[in-house]
Amino acid sequence: MKQRKWITALMLAVLIVVQSFGLTTAQAAEEDLKGLVFQASRANSVNLNGMLDNFPATFEMLAKFEVNPNVRQVLFGNYNAGATAFSVELSASNQLRYYEVSNGKTIDKTTTGQSITTGAWTHIALTRDSANKRVTIYQDGAVIATFDNLDLAEKVAPVAVHSIGTDTRNSMYVRAEIAEVRLWNDIRTLDELKDNIHVVLKGDEDGLKHAWTLNDSVLDGLVNVVRDKAGKLNGTPNGFPRTYTSEFQGKGANFASGKLELAMEELPARSPRTFETWVKIPEDTPSNKRIGAILSNYESQSYNDISRISFEIGTNGNPRLFWRDHKNYELNYYANNVNLNVGDWVHLAIVLNDADGTVSTYVNGDKIHEAKQATPLPKASPFRELKLGSTYEGYTAEKVPAVNFNGELADVRIWSTARTAEEIKANYNDYLQGNEIGLIGNWKLDQAADGVYTDSSPNGNDVIPYNDETFNWLEPDFADGDYTIAVIPDTQYMAESHPQAMKNYFNWLKDNAKDKNIKLAISVGDIVNTASSTSQWKVAADSYAYLDGVIPYVVTPGNHDGYRPNYGNFNAYFPFSKYSKEPSFGGAMVEGKTENTYYTYKIGGLDYLVLAMDFGPSDAILAWADEVIAANPDKRVIITTHSYMYHNGEQINKNHHHYPSSYLGDANNGDDMWNELVRKHENIVLVVSGHIGYSDLVVREDIGDHGNQVQQVLVDAQYMNPQDLGMVMLMTFKEGSNNVDVNWYSVKNDKLFRAKNQLSMNLNLYPNNEPNPGEEIKLGAANQTVAKGVVFTVPVTVENGAELTGLEGVLKYDKAILTLESFEWGAFKEAGAMNTGTPGKVGFAGIASAPLGNNGKTVIANVTFRAKADLGGADTSTEITFENMRGVVADHSGESIYVSVQSEASKIMIVSRVQGDVNGDDNVDSLDARAILKLIVAGLGQGNESQLEAADMNGDGNVDTSDVLALLQIIADKLTSEATAPQI
Repeated sequence: MKQRKWITALMLAVLIVVQSFGLTTAQAAEEDLKGLVFQASRANSVNLNGMLDNFPATFEMLAKFEVNPNVRQVLFGNYNAGATAFSVELSASNQLRYYEVSNGKTIDKTTTGQSITTGAWTHIALTRDSANKRVTIYQDGAVIATFDNLDLAEKVAPVAVHSIGTDTRNSMYVRAEIAEVRLWNDIRTLDELKDNIHVVLKGDEDGLKHAWTLNDSVLDGLVNVVRDKAGKLNGTPNGFPRTYTSEFQGKGANFASGKLELAMEELPARSPRTFETWVKIPEDTPSNKRIGAILSNYESQSYNDISRISFEIGTNGNPRLFWRDHKNYELNYYANNVNLNVGDWVHLAIVLNDADGTVSTYVNGDKIHEAKQATPLPKASPFRELKLGSTYEGYTAEKVPAVNFNGELADVRIWSTARTAEEIKANYNDYLQGNEIGLIGNWKLDQAADGVYTDSSPNGNDVIPYNDETFNWLEPDFADGDYTIAVIPDTQYMAESHPQAMKNYFNWLKDNAKDKNIKLAISVGDIVNTASSTSQWKVAADSYAYLDGVIPYVVTPGNHDGYRPNYGNFNAYFPFSKYSKEPSFGGAMVEGKTENTYYTYKIGGLDYLVLAMDFGPSDAILAWADEVIAANPDKRVIITTHSYMYHNGEQINKNHHHYPSSYLGDANNGDDMWNELVRKHENIVLVVSGHIGYSDLVVREDIGDHGNQVQQVLVDAQYMNPQDLGMVMLMTFKEGSNNVDVNWYSVKNDKLFRAKNQLSMNLNLYPNNEPNPGEEIKLGAANQTVAKGVVFTVPVTVENGAELTGLEGVLKYDKAILTLESFEWGAFKEAGAMNTGTPGKVGFAGIASAPLGNNGKTVIANVTFRAKADLGGADTSTEITFENMRGVVADHSGESIYVSVQSEASKIMIVSRVQGDVNGDDNVDSLDARAILKLIVAGLGQGNESQLEAADMNGDGNVDTSDVLALLQIIADKLTSEATAPQI
């Protein structure tokens, strides 16, 4: 009996000890629990980086909720109106709620009478049993609610990404510290839930779908991620405090108020491949707030292939590069595992690598994100000047930019080269000298002189204070000349919505005909917006009638004025019976129809022929035009047709939006018209067109089959706001000169629009009015022999160029053999520009204020290349060639005209270095041994491949001290051989 009592007592003691141990362990585990603290004021959440493949069978969360906040909270959700959804929430009464949408049905169940938001750690779970049509909710290993007879689909494909702590609405944020969230593919039993509350998972457990242990999150101040222990789907935490200390000791400019607006004076000289800056963003910035633009020219455009760039910080502090320059794709790159909202200076660089199609993000010199792009990387230069710290997306009611950078910026840089990891690391925390290869622009932003921040790069493209009014609109300063021809853009929206403005527009032309000596007005079509609207046609006809007897004019129909052959209202309101009586009328393709006509004028001592063709002229219309032009070889021909040029400066073709043959099966596009008609005639001097709405004038020049210049201009202001600006292009001519000055003017504002649109162009009006520049002007570069892997410079020179004031053309090279490092102007750098956006080509144009004055060889540019070292095999040669070369000189009247320039190719021989000749002096001696030692000490990354190849004396693929010894032995053997050689 005593023994039994003793055994019983012992068992009880053991049981108490075991229970006490278990309680202690549980308590210790609870005391040791840590997680991420979610605060609604900080808009905290964890956004999964992809979608679930199905709704989970079991959901678990270990959390400590704020005590009875009495607000709705989303614990885990992906609500998206009308779409499939799986959401676990706390209701405003602090009860657990399960919400599901699947198969078009909604399930919405909430517990009652439970104590969940107590401020203590609690484990909640939910099982979704589709087979038994049941949802069960658990708390701390006990069932607290069961809901039966639910129509639960077995397989559901979510269409929105889930978040921990919120859902797609980015609201109803959770108020809790959350340690862990688990999803399972199988229905966990009560015992499994109870026994594994505090068990640390490995990630490979049977049935485990995902497991996010939030206290294991990486929150180092920059890169932050909540890792999925199952290794399938990580999450990005937003808005959590982090620890970070910056290296940057400088100063920058603060754009947060929106009151500082800056814009570049000019477009970037070349297409950027690397963007760099220091940023400082307040740490308490809400995660759902877009930080804003660093460098951008983004604005809403009717055509999505207008080249727009935005280098910016998006929501969650994510670096972003947006670049649109193609109608079918765009670059929209996010470094979504990076959060720069740390309250201190961070260096950011984004690099576009054309070689492998990747975009990479570097933070403080280290690469932390990279993504390969499925479509080609953009290269087209931006269509307008980049702003620093804001965009062109309009203004708020407070008259500050709608999208400005909500922080500080310093030391902004753009490069024409894809900077390597080594290059970024080497100088991200140092100020540049300004002469670095590939540097397009560098603005330190530490101080301004009269509001101007200087560009320390060779391009001198300063950023200046921007004002939307004064930056774009100029007081009228019209060009002086002997006579003017006006070109009238698409007037469709004035005819439709602003009839009085249209009448005022033509009244202005009438009233200024004498003062500005306007001798002719030419329409480019889309006179009205709706071809069937007689009210619009009446407005248009009444407006044009102001010019009758004052200014001769030519009208041509656009696609909004009707379609071939249905131009009923066009012919009714601009009738053949009226215009065929004009003394200038030359004829029509079809008697009685005005859609294809021509007129002749005597202006300024020249005979002009203006030929008007309808929208997307057919082959028959082009044949008629060809006959008319051929029959008038003594006349300067101006062609007007509605659609010919595109906003990017190309003749409109099938690669563009709204090309004519997409409307009419027999239509010819702009490139067809050039090839089939325009290029063939020496006397065609100008083509004007509309159709493609664009705020700026777009001028293109081509050389016809007879060596003649042909200017082509897009003139269409239809998308400018407001729609009643009344834009007109005024071309001012000077008798005896080919130089024509152009003004782009608003009748309503009485101002000129943008300095870039007040320009000059050469029309081939006086083909024989060219000076004799003496001997033939020649351009070329010396042949060179270089070693593989080295960087070398090719001086480009011009001979017999004493009268030259400018030069333009294209330099071509083999991009498989040479890598362009830089193009720097010598002469003509006062207004020099180049375009390196196309690999293998450099387009360049430069102007000087005075002629060269020297017929000897003058260096006009220095082009630096790297000889690629990955070709292998025998010695390689390549050529650098030039095409489309033209010089600029003054003609007999003092106006600038083009003259021909002959060019010669430069041959580049690429050779491997002699083994041991590390310093490249064609000798193998002790200097090369020293060069190897320098490479070893400085690090082999400091040497190019050619040097390393020559330094690897023993051929083991490494460069080390054994190679120095091998080289010294060769030198010693050579000296011994020379000493013992017989004397002669």
